[in-house]
Amino acid sequence: MSDDPLDPLDPLPEYPRPQLVRDSYLNLNGRWQYAISEGVPATYDGGRVILHFGAVDQTCRVWVNDVEVGGHTGGYLPFSFDVTGALRPSGNTLVLAVRDDTGNGSRGKQRLRRGGIWYTAQSGIWQTVWAERVPDVHVERLTLTPLLDDSCVEVTVHASRGEAQVAISADGSVVARATAPAGRPVRVPLPEVRPWSPEDPFLYDVAVSLGTDQVRGYFGMRSFSVGPDADGVPRLLLNGRPYFHAGVLDQGYWPDGLYTPPSDEAMIHDIATMKRLGFTMLRKHIKIEPLRWYHHCDRLGMLVWQDMVNGGEPYRPWVITTPVARPAGGRPAEPARGADHPGRRARAERDRLHAGVRRGGRDERPAHLRPGGAQAPRGPRTFDHGKAQARMTTHEREITGPVDLCLPDGRLNTEAVGWTRRPLHRGNLRGWGRRKRWEYWGVVTPRHIIGLVASSLDYAAVNGVYVLDRDTRVETAKDVVVPLARGAVFPDRSGAGTASVRGGGLTIDIDQGASGTVIRAVAPGVELDLEVPLPEGHESLGVVVPWGPNRFQYTVKDVGRPARGRLRLGSGEFRFEETDSFAVLDHGRGKWPYSVTWNWAAGVGPGRAIQLGGKWTDGTGSTENALFVGGRLHKIGDELEWSYDRTDWLRPWRITGARVEVTFHPFHEKVARTELGLVGNETHQCFGRFSGRARADDGAWVDLGGLTGWAEEARNRW
Repeated sequence: MSDDPLDPLDPLPEYPRPQLVRDSYLNLNGRWQYAISEGVPATYDGGRVILHFGAVDQTCRVWVNDVEVGGHTGGYLPFSFDVTGALRPSGNTLVLAVRDDTGNGSRGKQRLRRGGIWYTAQSGIWQTVWAERVPDVHVERLTLTPLLDDSCVEVTVHASRGEAQVAISADGSVVARATAPAGRPVRVPLPEVRPWSPEDPFLYDVAVSLGTDQVRGYFGMRSFSVGPDADGVPRLLLNGRPYFHAGVLDQGYWPDGLYTPPSDEAMIHDIATMKRLGFTMLRKHIKIEPLRWYHHCDRLGMLVWQDMVNGGEPYRPWVITTPVARPAGGRPAEPARGADHPGRRARAERDRLHAGVRRGGRDERPAHLRPGGAQAPRGPRTFDHGKAQARMTTHEREITGPVDLCLPDGRLNTEAVGWTRRPLHRGNLRGWGRRKRWEYWGVVTPRHIIGLVASSLDYAAVNGVYVLDRDTRVETAKDVVVPLARGAVFPDRSGAGTASVRGGGLTIDIDQGASGTVIRAVAPGVELDLEVPLPEGHESLGVVVPWGPNRFQYTVKDVGRPARGRLRLGSGEFRFEETDSFAVLDHGRGKWPYSVTWNWAAGVGPGRAIQLGGKWTDGTGSTENALFVGGRLHKIGDELEWSYDRTDWLRPWRITGARVEVTFHPFHEKVARTELGLVGNETHQCFGRFSGRARADDGAWVDLGGLTGWAEEARNRW
């Protein structure tokens, strides 16, 4: 390691993201004075300014010039915000508020009371903070998948639109070029492929140009799988051949920085020392490192086994400190482990993008031995990275039989927590004052987008009809608040019985049966007669979201149902048929907290539909995310990242996760605000079209281009 003294005013000055490098960036590491006055590099005229955080432990909120630009939960993942609208020409102030509940969520080796196997707790910013200026259309992510057997690399340039030029170099000379349309994987053949190995850690360089945006990355040509050796014994294979992984358990704690290494050279010194001692693998123990650490492993020739970060309920001390003769867990069973599931897929995706290095995850279960305790190893499971497509499964529990939502005393029935492919829950809510029932139907026709809401909040019914003419962008709306929800009738099951509301000149009647749903709505200047057939074998997504025993929500998202009917607006009449018109149901029954924020997006089209949600389900272990293909449901259990501009709602939205890569392109914004004293609502619902893709249960990507629907943010005080 270098003898040069470390500069406390300029720690870790290196570019933090080796896989997506830009020249225009501003490193914000150092002793924060809560004000940044240097300005941001202006390589481009106009464009956007993105503020990046490598990792902040554990929950934070961020303000720029007193404007809240976003927040994040999870101490190990990078996150970013578009702060363009909050910036001043000079003298910008950045404020970060952090809360760290060390005993909850993903925590690694941290504990407030250190000792034994536990280390000192840390909190706050522990990876690089930096800003960069990008053009409006820019490279958002770069996915590089080496396909060694096919002598090519698959390149995906993630951007809102455009075509990128890709150049791949070896030893400084360009060996391949390609054009890559935004969001579309392109295979680029490579001549005389040089495989990566710990003995020869050769890396290819990648340069990508998209309009005025230029980024650099790299990859290694390698494959990882399990296969038999000469004696038929299953072995770990590197590039198709058995390879012995000789490694050490790497804790990643530093005496002077806890999670944060003192310098880039300190990381290099640790990795190079293990390499010099003859090791070929590091098992990164229940910690996620900065991206530069993985970069140094790539270039120095070190395999990585990446643990997921532990979380959930406390460990059982008698298990983790006592030798055992058979495999045993130091933690409670699946419900507790599930408490850390949100973010696991995102962490795996972050590392998967890093030059294709194999990082253990759930595919290997390494032995972990320490004095006084033992865990028997299991053999490696089925995987063939880059070849066979593994079946994608969700961690959530699927419910297959009828179940009551509530116990007799009105609390949540834990047997109801899970998801369904058809409505199976009975919404037997008890009590008064915090119960919420609603039926929302959204309809997309070639000419109009229609929204109907019928709801009861016990103390009031909030009902409405909305119609957008897609050609003229003229809105027709009628919203009514009925005190004490008088005249509101709701069945306790989705898809069965009648729901109806009336009052204030508005009536909505919804009749549900085995063959489908018939809806009649009448308001001043608007009449709607709608039929929504239920095709044989059609599946919907039912989910119970458990905030607690007395606060919970059951929702059914029935997306992509065919629709036909008649709409009368003033003196005009419009008919639509099920060949090109689709309906979406949002059925809700629950007991909600007073204040809640959610995101919802739904897109429909022939044979495909997408349902995505966020914020209100975060941290509950449940999600309302699903892909529908031919009426069949593909449940997506990952929490998703939502990125959109709250100062300009008509800018493209990005919704991403391990199985979702979606861009939503709005063409119209609907704003709804309600203020009734303690009760209030602000909803920004944007209508538009989708592009991108989502991954089905069999691992295949499904193109979502051309779907029409909406994406929204709603903030409610109930």
